[in-house]
Amino acid sequence: MHKIIRIALCILWLIPLLPVHAALTSADLLFYAPYDGSAEAWTPGGMFAPEGDVKVTYADGLVGQGGIPGGYIPYRLGEMLNAEGSICFWIKPIDWKAGDGHNHYFLEFMTPGGRNLHYLLYYAAYRYYQDFKGDLCIAEVYTDAFEPGKWRCIGITWRAAEIGLYIDGQCVAKAEQQVKPVIPDAKNLLRLCEGRHVIDELMIFRRALTAEEMRGLCYRLKRPAPEQPE
Repeated sequence: MHKIIRIALCILWLIPLLPVHAALTSADLLFYAPYDGSAEAWTPGGMFAPEGDVKVTYADGLVGQGGIPGGYIPYRLGEMLNAEGSICFWIKPIDWKAGDGHNHYFLEFMTPGGRNLHYLLYYAAYRYYQDFKGDLCIAEVYTDAFEPGKWRCIGITWRAAEIGLYIDGQCVAKAEQQVKPVIPDAKNLLRLCEGRHVIDELMIFRRALTAEEMRGLCYRLKRPAPEQPE
């Protein structure tokens, strides 16, 4: 019960953005995983656990604790995924930095009929792309933003004619072309990838957030969290 109360407090704290004309409300939130000692997530239908025996260790997070994936952390999102949506989360590299010659995978969507329909990775370029049977739609930017011990706010948006990539509330790349829609399907899967990083405050929204909403959400998460029950 305390876990549910804690998550409810965080949702109430996260969503009221400072700009009074921002339209984001708690009704837009589909999935929220705070990684405070558990990989369970909140959804409108109740608490939601990843599939299988996942390997996660916990460390200091941006708010409370964050998770270090020791392998894939798969969530069977099914029909929660829509043709339009957004993701926001925070990442802190543990012992790597930009341009170190290695790929660092954060998360990916797996959908029927196309491996990695939405896929996020970091190497020399920070990239978010759709890959549907070889049909690519890519938004990417070259950046030195990632370094050990430093939190970065990552945002992704998708809709019919555009995908967008955000770092720390700023839009850093867009691809304005026809985007393959995400079709609601019971087999839709989100999985976090194993990596030497801490992930925290993972949220999925039912629509593509505006640039202003992304900035507001990033700013909100930099502020102190509310008091939480033990």
